[in-house]
Amino acid sequence: MAERNNVDLSSDPRAIIGSRVFHAPRDLVFAAWTDAKHLSQWWGPDGFTTTTSHFDMRPGGQWRFVMHGPDGRDYENRITFEEILRPERIAYSHGGGGDVEPVTFKSVVTFEDIGGGKTRITLKGTFPTQAERARVIAEYGADKGMVQTLSRLGQYVETQMQPEPVFTMSRVFDAPRDLVWAAWTEPKHLVHWWGPKGFTVVKCDVNLTPGGLFHYALQAANGYTMWGKLIYREIVKPEKLTVVVAFSDEAGGETRHPLSPTWPLTTLSVMTLEEEGGKTKLTVHWSPLNPTETERATFAAGMDGMKQGTTGTMDQLAAYLAQIQSSDRHPKAQENSMTSLNVYLHFDGHCAEAFALYEKVFHVKAPMTMTYGDAPGNNPTPPNMKNKIMHTRIQVGNSLLMGSDAPADRFHKPQGFAVSFNAETPQEADRVYKALSEGGQIMMAIQETFWAHRFAMFTDKFGTPWMVNCEKRT
Repeated sequence: MAERNNVDLSSDPRAIIGSRVFHAPRDLVFAAWTDAKHLSQWWGPDGFTTTTSHFDMRPGGQWRFVMHGPDGRDYENRITFEEILRPERIAYSHGGGGDVEPVTFKSVVTFEDIGGGKTRITLKGTFPTQAERARVIAEYGADKGMVQTLSRLGQYVETQMQPEPVFTMSRVFDAPRDLVWAAWTEPKHLVHWWGPKGFTVVKCDVNLTPGGLFHYALQAANGYTMWGKLIYREIVKPEKLTVVVAFSDEAGGETRHPLSPTWPLTTLSVMTLEEEGGKTKLTVHWSPLNPTETERATFAAGMDGMKQGTTGTMDQLAAYLAQIQSSDRHPKAQENSMTSLNVYLHFDGHCAEAFALYEKVFHVKAPMTMTYGDAPGNNPTPPNMKNKIMHTRIQVGNSLLMGSDAPADRFHKPQGFAVSFNAETPQEADRVYKALSEGGQIMMAIQETFWAHRFAMFTDKFGTPWMVNCEKRT
């Protein structure tokens, strides 16, 4: 239990000084003072409740709130924060202006770690004059109010505000920090390694902004699809990424764990990257977010499984980073040559739809697209072709994929060739095959062969023949 409160009215005739020792760590007690959702649970004397209308916890920021007394009276309050030294000290001024209670003072709260998981708080409120202190004590019972407020804080931090279980894992990758950051934040990299072993990324939409969403779908070999999402809370490139994690559905909503209904609905993950002599140390701290007691217990009990699953995912990331760095160290000859061999496709009016699919699958964007209607006026264009594609292109790796809509008298169905996509990983081959073959005609379903981890032959729904290949390297 918490030790008793001490209130000092003699050391400084203009001040009320209160202190108390709490059986709770300093970081936890400090957090109770710096989050409106916690403050509303304990702020004020016995019988009071608090409603916050504005909370900006930074120097110069304000906390606007109403204290509701047990007799039904409301007390308008304003606090302006002057100093925040986490987790040691908070300084603020109270009152000012005719729209709040006529009580003005300055407070300093210190948080002292006294060992053994205990924290001593000292709260000093200083009034403009000795007479003003006497008035506030007489009219508001400020000295007794401080005692009761600290008691409520003690009860809250020692019984309700328990620290959440935290899963922590660190790993050093043989790759520069900028590359590891890119692998965590760019779809063209995420599709190669994200998720548990045995799953393929079949959807990967990233909006890397605070409040933005990473919405993804993972598919198992048996066809089972699992949706998830990350909401970006803090982005400090290339050092730190804080996200809210949840299972999801196709529409981007929040859902329960498909195999564990008592798993926390949302969790918080903080990923940091540190440079270590050309390598990168990645550390992940993962904890439940506002869990129930049952959810907290489920999370704590699941840490062994989390370690196994996270290790498998990190293995995939390490392999992918090694692979792309190897490719960078041994660039293909065509990268240093003006000579190139590319593919030009003709469509019967569906070029725009086809390239919209190809852009999505390969995570690229066409730098330019020209319609027949964009051609100069001296180029006759049939009316039905004005909105059709005259030319477009995307770059996939070192190759260009180009296309246009052919007039009816010049269109011939593609035959005798295939566009061959060479994947770096089996997971990437599976993803591209699934996305491109949907609605098309499959000649050879994706499978392992004697020369390839994955190989497939099919025609997509727009009539383009494809091969997907992931070679076995010796």
